[in-house]
Amino acid sequence: MRRISRISPTTVLATVALFAALGGAAYAGSKIDGSTIEKGTVGSTQLAKGAVTKKAIAKDAVTGKAVKESSLKTVPSAATAGGLTPSSFSARVTPPAALAKVVKVGTLELRYGCSGSSNPLVTVVPAAGAPPQTTRVSTVSGTSGDELDSGGQGTLPPGGIVILDGTETGASMNGTINSLTEDGIVTTVQWAARSTSFIPSPNPDDGNCLFWGTALAG
Repeated sequence: MRRISRISPTTVLATVALFAALGGAAYAGSKIDGSTIEKGTVGSTQLAKGAVTKKAIAKDAVTGKAVKESSLKTVPSAATAGGLTPSSFSARVTPPAALAKVVKVGTLELRYGCSGSSNPLVTVVPAAGAPPQTTRVSTVSGTSGDELDSGGQGTLPPGGIVILDGTETGASMNGTINSLTEDGIVTTVQWAARSTSFIPSPNPDDGNCLFWGTALAG
């Protein structure tokens, strides 16, 4: 007669635990979803590297505060304004100084100097290689607000348009330049100039004539 071995209680308990574990894992795999996870229980340390992909992120779920700014590149459209490229310019000239190129803006070249009487000189000419363009300028006294001069050309000549010739009596002036080429290129300049006069107060750099402004071109 063959003797039947008795199963120990330890073996029984281990077997039951194994089946419970296997059954529990299968149950968990089929029953656990987003609605059954308590809010705040899953942190970054519980997520495997690369587990969260673009497909797993809802549209507009990531806001500005969650983005590392240094990782962002310049947005192309942010570098222009309505298709026009912005720029700025400035010059400081010790009198007397003849006209010299300050900057090229779009289809225009701005030239600046300072007369022997310490008044600013400003002329606008066509930039090298620029197509024919009609150009208009205006000048306003910064102290009185009166228009000093305005004018324009059907086609901007090679010698350009003299904006300030050094005979103006105002200590500061400002104005605009607007240009349009035959193929639709627009250049707009907003400029300001200041003599070495101490009226109504001295310049930050009182020994020089000053010239500065902004431009849009495109």
